[in-house]
Amino acid sequence: MDINKIFLEKANQIKTLNLDNISNEKKLKIYGLYKQATEGDCNINEPFSFRIKEHAKWNAWNENKNMSQDDAKKQYISEVESIIS
Repeated sequence: MDINKIFLEKANQIKTLNLDNISNEKKLKIYGLYKQATEGDCNINEPFSFRIKEHAKWNAWNENKNMSQDDAKKQYISEVESIIS
């Protein structure tokens, strides 16, 4: 099956899940992989560290720097599947 199709299916699936019981670290991991898969390397300036939420999201995305978008999609799919199972 096409990786892009699976990626989109998982992205739509995760929107329907209740993520209250998922750790913030896992949520940030998924966020960072999604951004890398859809936009590539982080393309925004690092926010000030006192902007905790924005800085955490920036870090999550930037941690995937230089990862190919296909690899990010594969890892994203795996992370989402681990939540669903």
